[in-house]
Amino acid sequence: MGDLTCLVSKFNLLCGEDKFLVTMNFHFIRGTLILLLSFTGFFSFSQTCPTYVQRNNGNNTPNDCGSTAYLPAGYSKTGSFQFNGVNVDLAVVKVEKWSGSAWETYQDNTISPAVYNNAYFFGGYNNVTDWLCFYGSSGNNGVPPAANWRFYFKEGSNAAFTCTYNINASGVLPLTWNFINAEKQNGQVLLNWSTASEQNTKDFEVQYSTNTTNWDLLGTIQAAGNSNSTRNYSFTHQTPLKNNTYNYYRILQRDIDGKFSYSKIVSIIFNEPGPDMSVYPNPVSDVLTVYLSESKLVRLSNAAGAIVWQSNLPAGRNQISVSQYSKGVYVLTAGVQSYRVLIQ
Repeated sequence: MGDLTCLVSKFNLLCGEDKFLVTMNFHFIRGTLILLLSFTGFFSFSQTCPTYVQRNNGNNTPNDCGSTAYLPAGYSKTGSFQFNGVNVDLAVVKVEKWSGSAWETYQDNTISPAVYNNAYFFGGYNNVTDWLCFYGSSGNNGVPPAANWRFYFKEGSNAAFTCTYNINASGVLPLTWNFINAEKQNGQVLLNWSTASEQNTKDFEVQYSTNTTNWDLLGTIQAAGNSNSTRNYSFTHQTPLKNNTYNYYRILQRDIDGKFSYSKIVSIIFNEPGPDMSVYPNPVSDVLTVYLSESKLVRLSNAAGAIVWQSNLPAGRNQISVSQYSKGVYVLTAGVQSYRVLIQ
């Protein structure tokens, strides 16, 4: 009778051990599907920065710029950035602009009320239109200015992550600075600097000054070229001035297309006594800079010991043209001090 019931039932085609196996298989398959769906959801989003495409200074497009739920009264769309590269909606929880020495908050949606800087408001990043819009109040210009911008994006319940862009009127500038610092190291100065991203970068010129007005080249460091990750660089100034003299440093970054940007200025002061003469750059190809603590007779001699140039130089900063001399090793002498100089 039980077997007959199983045969005639439209909703229970198997009985006994067969039914048990099918039931177990069903639960196994359902569990596997749930697990796969869970992993699929987990891996559906990664903290990938959207790629900057272009800057739009008009308010006619696009039509959808993400959420404007907190837009103050009297604000209207005035400009936008276009991005691509991610396939999810990202809320913009905070926006900062680099002032040249620090990150300044332009908008912070993590506090209430949100902070607005005169004319600017940012909507969310929308994966359909790929635009992030600026809004301006009446009579104010809301066009996104040329600057380093740092956006804090957030997807769903995930933690916010940062994306940094260096943008001018025509596109992306070659480099985004992280930091630069200077520290004393055995009577020398060690410079360290870092970049967050680089595009078509060529090199870094390490520049030196004692007054922040006249800058001299200390040396050149090759840049990464193209990088989306942090790059660290360093340079050692072997002959900084002592005797309570400030040594100022900055980095000039140049790219392949002729664009450039400067780091902030850092300084080091040595209280202890130092040499009466400082010489740089070394090697040198054009102009040699000589700092003297007091007026001295300075001589430049070739490898054979013959004097090729000499002059009484005053205290302070002096420059000597060496481009007319043959390449090789020379000796620069002032009083009892001398330096080997490579002309190349």
